[in-house]
Amino acid sequence: MEEAILSKPEEENHLEHIRNELKSIILNDGIPWGSGLDPNNNVYKWTMDTKAFLLDPKGLHLTTQLFMEKIKKYNPDAIGGLTLASHLIASSLVYSSNMDKKLDGFLVRRERKQYDMMKIVEGPDIQNNNVIIVDDGLNAAGFATEAIEKVEALGCKVLAVFVLINFENEEFINLKNKGYIVDSIFTLKDIGIDTRYKPLKPDFFNLKWRY
Repeated sequence: MEEAILSKPEEENHLEHIRNELKSIILNDGIPWGSGLDPNNNVYKWTMDTKAFLLDPKGLHLTTQLFMEKIKKYNPDAIGGLTLASHLIASSLVYSSNMDKKLDGFLVRRERKQYDMMKIVEGPDIQNNNVIIVDDGLNAAGFATEAIEKVEALGCKVLAVFVLINFENEEFINLKNKGYIVDSIFTLKDIGIDTRYKPLKPDFFNLKWRY
Protein backbone atom coordinates (compact mmCIF):
# COMPACT_ATOMS: atom_id res chain seq x y z
CA MET A 1 0.00 0.00 0.00
CA GLU A 2 1.45 3.37 -1.06
CA GLU A 3 1.86 6.18 1.45
CA ALA A 4 -0.38 9.19 0.94
CA ILE A 5 1.57 12.23 -0.22
CA LEU A 6 0.71 15.22 1.93
CA SER A 7 0.76 18.83 0.76
CA LYS A 8 3.12 21.13 2.66
CA PRO A 9 0.32 22.61 4.85
CA GLU A 10 -1.02 19.11 5.55
CA GLU A 11 2.45 17.88 6.48
CA GLU A 12 3.01 20.86 8.78
CA ASN A 13 -0.34 20.25 10.50
CA HIS A 14 0.49 16.55 10.84
CA LEU A 15 3.87 17.32 12.45
CA GLU A 16 2.30 19.86 14.80
CA HIS A 17 -0.22 17.25 15.90
CA ILE A 18 2.64 14.80 16.60
CA ARG A 19 4.50 17.52 18.50
CA ASN A 20 1.46 18.32 20.66
CA GLU A 21 0.86 14.63 21.33
CA LEU A 22 4.48 14.19 22.45
CA LYS A 23 4.21 17.31 24.60
CA SER A 24 1.24 15.73 26.36
CA ILE A 25 3.23 12.55 27.03
CA ILE A 26 6.20 14.52 28.39
CA LEU A 27 4.03 16.56 30.75
CA ASN A 28 2.02 13.58 31.93
CA ASP A 29 4.75 10.94 32.18
CA GLY A 30 8.17 12.57 31.96
CA ILE A 31 8.25 15.12 34.79
CA PRO A 32 8.28 13.74 38.35
CA TRP A 33 7.55 16.63 40.70
CA GLY A 34 9.27 16.59 44.07
CA SER A 35 11.25 13.47 43.18
CA GLY A 36 14.91 12.60 42.72
CA LEU A 37 17.98 13.82 44.59
CA ASP A 38 20.64 16.34 43.60
CA PRO A 39 24.37 15.71 44.29
CA ASN A 40 23.92 17.24 47.77
CA ASN A 41 21.12 14.81 48.60
CA ASN A 42 18.41 17.47 48.38
CA VAL A 43 15.07 16.58 46.77
CA TYR A 44 14.56 18.21 43.38
CA LYS A 45 11.47 20.41 42.95
CA TRP A 46 11.14 18.68 39.60
CA THR A 47 13.25 16.62 37.25
CA MET A 48 13.03 15.27 33.71
CA ASP A 49 12.72 11.49 33.31
CA THR A 50 12.78 11.02 29.55
CA LYS A 51 13.43 7.28 29.79
CA ALA A 52 9.88 6.93 31.17
CA PHE A 53 8.50 7.72 27.71
CA LEU A 54 11.46 6.91 25.43
CA LEU A 55 11.13 3.29 26.54
CA ASP A 56 7.42 3.40 25.74
CA PRO A 57 6.52 2.47 22.12
CA LYS A 58 4.34 5.52 21.47
CA GLY A 59 6.69 8.02 23.10
CA LEU A 60 9.71 6.71 21.19
CA HIS A 61 7.78 6.54 17.91
CA LEU A 62 6.64 10.16 18.15
CA THR A 63 10.13 11.32 19.16
CA THR A 64 11.66 9.45 16.22
CA GLN A 65 9.25 11.02 13.72
CA LEU A 66 10.05 14.55 14.88
CA PHE A 67 13.80 13.96 14.95
CA MET A 68 13.79 12.41 11.48
CA GLU A 69 12.05 15.45 9.99
CA LYS A 70 14.88 17.65 11.27
CA ILE A 71 17.73 15.28 10.47
CA LYS A 72 16.96 14.18 6.93
CA LYS A 73 17.62 17.59 5.37
CA TYR A 74 21.25 17.36 6.58
CA ASN A 75 21.76 13.91 5.00
CA PRO A 76 24.31 12.76 7.62
CA ASP A 77 26.37 9.58 7.38
CA ALA A 78 25.75 8.71 11.03
CA ILE A 79 23.96 9.82 14.19
CA GLY A 80 24.62 9.15 17.86
CA GLY A 81 25.50 10.53 21.25
CA LEU A 82 26.90 9.87 24.68
CA THR A 83 24.00 9.37 27.09
CA LEU A 84 21.73 6.38 27.57
CA ALA A 85 18.78 8.36 26.19
CA SER A 86 20.77 9.34 23.09
CA HIS A 87 21.39 5.64 22.43
CA LEU A 88 17.64 4.98 22.48
CA ILE A 89 16.94 7.85 20.07
CA ALA A 90 19.83 7.02 17.72
CA SER A 91 18.92 3.32 17.54
CA SER A 92 15.30 4.13 16.71
CA LEU A 93 16.36 6.63 14.02
CA VAL A 94 18.71 4.12 12.40
CA TYR A 95 15.98 1.48 12.36
CA SER A 96 13.34 3.89 11.03
CA SER A 97 15.53 5.83 8.60
CA ASN A 98 13.76 6.87 5.41
CA MET A 99 16.72 8.72 3.93
CA ASP A 100 18.03 7.96 0.43
CA LYS A 101 21.29 6.54 1.80
CA LYS A 102 22.16 4.22 4.68
CA LEU A 103 22.22 5.91 8.07
CA ASP A 104 24.64 4.47 10.63
CA GLY A 105 24.47 4.89 14.38
CA PHE A 106 27.19 5.24 16.99
CA LEU A 107 27.44 5.20 20.78
CA VAL A 108 30.00 7.39 22.55
CA ARG A 109 31.51 6.04 25.76
CA ARG A 110 32.43 8.22 28.73
CA GLU A 111 35.72 6.32 29.00
CA ARG A 112 37.57 4.10 26.58
CA LYS A 113 36.88 0.41 27.05
CA GLN A 114 39.95 -1.18 28.65
CA TYR A 115 39.66 -4.58 26.93
CA ASP A 116 38.36 -6.23 23.75
CA MET A 117 38.30 -3.60 20.95
CA MET A 118 39.07 -0.76 23.41
CA LYS A 119 36.76 1.67 21.60
CA ILE A 120 35.68 5.11 22.75
CA VAL A 121 33.01 5.24 19.98
CA GLU A 122 31.03 2.05 19.40
CA GLY A 123 29.37 1.01 16.17
CA PRO A 124 30.39 1.05 12.50
CA ASP A 125 33.56 2.93 11.56
CA ILE A 126 32.55 6.61 11.40
CA GLN A 127 36.03 8.05 10.84
CA ASN A 128 35.82 11.26 8.74
CA ASN A 129 32.01 10.97 8.51
CA ASN A 130 29.48 13.79 8.57
CA VAL A 131 27.55 13.20 11.79
CA ILE A 132 24.75 14.60 13.93
CA ILE A 133 24.78 14.43 17.72
CA VAL A 134 21.40 13.56 19.24
CA ASP A 135 20.23 13.55 22.84
CA ASP A 136 17.15 13.85 25.00
CA GLY A 137 18.19 17.10 26.63
CA LEU A 138 20.72 19.91 26.44
CA ASN A 139 21.29 20.95 30.03
CA ALA A 140 24.46 21.87 31.91
CA ALA A 141 26.01 18.39 32.09
CA GLY A 142 28.21 18.83 29.00
CA PHE A 143 27.27 15.50 27.40
CA ALA A 144 26.79 16.94 23.89
CA THR A 145 30.09 18.82 24.11
CA GLU A 146 31.90 15.66 25.23
CA ALA A 147 30.36 13.65 22.38
CA ILE A 148 31.43 16.31 19.88
CA GLU A 149 35.02 16.25 21.12
CA LYS A 150 35.24 12.46 20.86
CA VAL A 151 33.84 12.17 17.32
CA GLU A 152 35.86 15.14 16.08
CA ALA A 153 38.96 13.31 17.33
CA LEU A 154 38.03 10.68 14.71
CA GLY A 155 37.99 13.31 11.98
CA CYS A 156 34.20 13.63 11.91
CA LYS A 157 32.42 16.84 10.93
CA VAL A 158 29.52 17.61 13.29
CA LEU A 159 26.71 18.95 11.11
CA ALA A 160 24.40 19.78 14.03
CA VAL A 161 23.28 18.92 17.53
CA PHE A 162 19.62 17.91 17.86
CA VAL A 163 17.95 17.46 21.24
CA LEU A 164 14.45 16.72 22.42
CA ILE A 165 14.40 19.42 25.12
CA ASN A 166 16.73 22.42 25.18
CA PHE A 167 17.11 23.93 28.65
CA GLU A 168 18.75 26.96 26.99
CA ASN A 169 21.48 27.28 29.58
CA GLU A 170 25.30 27.27 29.60
CA GLU A 171 25.99 24.37 27.25
CA PHE A 172 23.56 25.68 24.63
CA ILE A 173 25.19 29.12 24.74
CA ASN A 174 28.70 27.65 24.57
CA LEU A 175 27.89 25.45 21.58
CA LYS A 176 26.24 28.34 19.71
CA ASN A 177 29.25 30.56 20.44
CA LYS A 178 31.53 27.89 18.98
CA GLY A 179 29.50 27.93 15.77
CA TYR A 180 27.59 24.66 16.12
CA ILE A 181 24.03 24.37 14.85
CA VAL A 182 21.78 23.48 17.80
CA ASP A 183 18.13 22.61 17.26
CA SER A 184 15.46 21.11 19.47
CA ILE A 185 11.93 19.77 19.41
CA PHE A 186 11.04 21.73 22.56
CA THR A 187 12.45 24.27 24.96
CA LEU A 188 11.32 24.32 28.59
CA LYS A 189 9.23 27.35 27.69
CA ASP A 190 7.58 25.41 24.83
CA ILE A 191 6.30 22.75 27.20
CA GLY A 192 5.11 25.31 29.72
CA ILE A 193 7.39 24.40 32.61
CA ASP A 194 7.85 27.02 35.29
CA THR A 195 10.80 25.68 37.27
CA ARG A 196 9.77 27.55 40.41
CA TYR A 197 6.50 25.81 41.14
CA LYS A 198 4.98 22.40 41.65
CA PRO A 199 1.43 22.00 40.25
CA LEU A 200 -1.31 22.26 42.86
CA LYS A 201 -3.15 19.20 41.57
CA PRO A 202 -1.53 15.85 40.65
CA ASP A 203 -3.62 15.66 37.46
CA PHE A 204 -2.92 19.27 36.43
CA PHE A 205 -1.20 18.37 33.17
CA ASN A 206 -3.69 15.62 32.34
CA LEU A 207 -6.37 18.29 32.34
CA LYS A 208 -4.34 20.75 30.32
CA TRP A 209 -2.91 18.38 27.72
CA ARG A 210 -5.47 15.77 26.69
CA TYR A 211 -5.51 14.45 23.11
